Amino acid sequence: MWTLGHYSWRNAQQGSWFIRALSDELLKSLSSPVSVDLTQVLTKVTRAVAYDFQSRAAVSRMNSKKQVPSLYSTLTKEIVFPPSTEAITNVDV
Repeated sequence: MWTLGHYSWRNAQQGSWFIRALSDELLKSLSSPVSVDLTQVLTKVTRAVAYDFQSRAAVSRMNSKKQVPSLYSTLTKEIVFPPSTEAITNVDV
């Protein structure tokens, strides 16, 4: 979901900040020894995007900008990733 007058940042070589953080957190969740709920994953994604990413643009008004995803859910059931019995390694994202 987007909001008029706001931006969603994307690195031209590495892609969307949100999708990068989401794929990282999903991989961690799938190799976790404990169950992980989808809302926990999305909360970690929000934190990662907010704290770990910052724009680097040639135009000064677009430089050093941040992004914070907004979580909104209409889920009626929990989505839980079961604990992993073996670690996931060498996954290309």
